[in-house]
Amino acid sequence: MLFGGVRFEKTDIDYAGRNVVTDGSKFVRLDILNDQRTHEFWLPQFLVKYSMNKNTNFRAVVTRTYSRPNFKDVLPYREEKDNDEFSFGNPDLKYPGVTNFDLLGEAYFGEQGLFSGGLFYKQIDDFVFCFTRFAHQSDASTGTLLDKITIAANGLDAHVYGAELQLQSKLYFWDNFLSDFGVFANCTYTFSEAYIYTRYPANYSDALVIFGEDNLSAFFDVNGEKEKITLPGQAKHTANIALFYETPDFYAKITANYHDAFLQELGADSDLDEYYNKAWHFDFTTNVSVAENLQLSVDVINFTNVPKKFDMGAPDKLVKQEYYSWWGKIGLKLNF
Repeated sequence: MLFGGVRFEKTDIDYAGRNVVTDGSKFVRLDILNDQRTHEFWLPQFLVKYSMNKNTNFRAVVTRTYSRPNFKDVLPYREEKDNDEFSFGNPDLKYPGVTNFDLLGEAYFGEQGLFSGGLFYKQIDDFVFCFTRFAHQSDASTGTLLDKITIAANGLDAHVYGAELQLQSKLYFWDNFLSDFGVFANCTYTFSEAYIYTRYPANYSDALVIFGEDNLSAFFDVNGEKEKITLPGQAKHTANIALFYETPDFYAKITANYHDAFLQELGADSDLDEYYNKAWHFDFTTNVSVAENLQLSVDVINFTNVPKKFDMGAPDKLVKQEYYSWWGKIGLKLNF
């Protein structure tokens, strides 16, 4: 089977922000920052599917996609967190575009059994990453100090290669109640490399950034030289394992999710890069029929209260550790 198509999307954006200008503790003026952007995307796709038999399929897919930056990241705002710590919005952000190549195979077996695997490659333009650097916000000759500025910025391009495996099946080969149990598991290996402009050293003292005037997407392009990093937010290994029990009136599932450490936020130089530490998370969900047309559902997320840990590239260089405890929801569903 051959399948192809194209999709067109256009986004018109109109922002208004306010910049409070002060001289020390004295109010000077309030500037209105207006910004208008138009983004247009042509998104073709092409798929080839070959069925060896009724239970075995192979697919080859080429698609063009894009992603939207976080809404807050593209707003024209300047937020002062402390006397020398600031966050900037970046209306100059470009929307990342992605060309995807996928080779997939799947085989069905038994009762609701599926085994699948695949290889993938992604070429990403203008990927978005969170970046912290030090710069002056007025003429350095006046004796102003360096401020710590955090902003979302565009990288140059990135390449992502990977392989994935997935298994899903009930234990149909048992003749007793164990046949109502099932297992779901997948794992993904990903190799990534991304390129940005070479960063200023953390102690570079001549950097100058004027909010509302400079192109914030290019504010660390010093001399056009490139620096190679791993793609921010991309873990090398991820895995999901779930054990479930299913009958017509009852369903329960416990899930374990794992990810490797990955680059979370880029610092002014590589020694100041911040990583999200590797972690396991455990969740539980259940659905119970309590009457003919009434169903009770319960979800519990992160019931082991696994913390979010951020470090400087090694577990013993801990930056911060955040606990959010567990949370859950309970609901009733009535069918008429």
